[in-house]
Amino acid sequence: MSLVVDFEIDLSTGQAVGEWSSCEQRLLRKDESRPGRNQEPWFPNQLFFVSRSISEDARRTFYSENHFCFQYDAGCGLRSLSNMGRIGWGSLRRFAIRIGTEYCLGPEKQACHGTAQEILDNDSQLEEGGLLGIWKQICHQLATHIKQDDRLEIRLICGAASKKSLAAFLEPLQKLPRLKELSIRAGPRRNLDLQQSLMATIDQKTMLFRRQARPGVFRFLDLPVELQVRILEFTELVAPLPLELLSWYKRFLPHDCWHGACSARPHPYLIDQGCWCPATHTAFSTVHPCWHVPETWYLVSKTIRELALFVYYSKNTFEIWYNQSDSPDIAAWTPQTSGFLHGFPEYSWKYLRRVHWIFPSPLDGDTFRPNNKETVDWINTMHIISQSFNLPNFTLELSLSPRTIETWDPEHSQKVARRQALYDQVIEPVRSLNGRLKDFFIHNYFCLYEPLDATGLSQEQILERRVMGSEYDSLARGKKYSSPFDGHDYDY
Repeated sequence: MSLVVDFEIDLSTGQAVGEWSSCEQRLLRKDESRPGRNQEPWFPNQLFFVSRSISEDARRTFYSENHFCFQYDAGCGLRSLSNMGRIGWGSLRRFAIRIGTEYCLGPEKQACHGTAQEILDNDSQLEEGGLLGIWKQICHQLATHIKQDDRLEIRLICGAASKKSLAAFLEPLQKLPRLKELSIRAGPRRNLDLQQSLMATIDQKTMLFRRQARPGVFRFLDLPVELQVRILEFTELVAPLPLELLSWYKRFLPHDCWHGACSARPHPYLIDQGCWCPATHTAFSTVHPCWHVPETWYLVSKTIRELALFVYYSKNTFEIWYNQSDSPDIAAWTPQTSGFLHGFPEYSWKYLRRVHWIFPSPLDGDTFRPNNKETVDWINTMHIISQSFNLPNFTLELSLSPRTIETWDPEHSQKVARRQALYDQVIEPVRSLNGRLKDFFIHNYFCLYEPLDATGLSQEQILERRVMGSEYDSLARGKKYSSPFDGHDYDY
């Protein structure tokens, strides 16, 4: 095995052996340093017997190129870090420390929950001989052996729940040179007072916000409008991922967002145990800062607001996860109450360029029948699109993914026929657009957990051509496929 690995090395269990255990004749053991149990990655020790200089070079490579994590409440934890020698201290570049805090459970849950161990508010832990003393020793060693700025990347997950305890653990960071990256999460839950202290430390140790602030006045509105729009496309107005509207959040959030608060997933490492989301935790990461709807752009001036709205709605892809319960009674229908349109204010219609409606709810033979509320909702939505959207520049995308997870069984011909008839009912109102769309893409996930084959492609193509014409080729137009939805996508 190479000295450099693509997983995080957890040094929190076993004996604190320092840089290398000459007694065990191997370098660092960890049973769960990579996915899968009972896998024990052993690092080669041959280089450590060639000569002193080669041994030192190998250790420098090992500590400078790998990611490490240390957990106080699991085995030796921080003492493994504090026992490192001169070469380890001077070569260390990326590490994460978790000290008595909650776990973030992952994207399947709608909120972050945890089992916080608020041990950092225990006075004995804040004494010099306790946990704080070990942390101070670690920061002192780092400051002694690393003098250059922008070398270290630190992720600190700290269970401090009071100003006193958090200040005690942030203070040793001041001894370090300027950090390349710094992510801090304090627990056990969001606290605005602690967030201010946390952000001040991150600013001081990374200069992040001062680097972002550019002096002087730039006459942005004197530029040609085309150039203004182009510049705004590189701002936070354009999300890093498609924006989803899920029924329970009532607002657009980035695809793959952790707990509906942000897209702040930092690294797939063991120590993180979730997100750095400031909407849920007292946290901030300079590596992956959260994306949020940039409302301040709309407050600058009327001109800037108009430009910002155009960029936001025209350059992002919007995904609507439709549920039958979202559609109102027929008599109460308005664009604002529509299960398909309620996420888009009327002023956005002329700007929208790509919307993807996903049907994950239990579509069956009783849905989308004539005069059903969801049918009327869908027909009215198509009417609004035909009248108010910029159709030549608009891409409509539909994912037909029944909630009943079944595989394709050609022997069940009646079931197959009912499903195809249902999809016909969904597609029929779209024909009123008369092929004026820029593009129309269909994803038929009826054959869940089955590979996409010629049959599936043919079915999708038939539906697409009913709207766009007999010569339309969605693959040539850039249609892309994603894997079928996972089980948690159906977890309402």
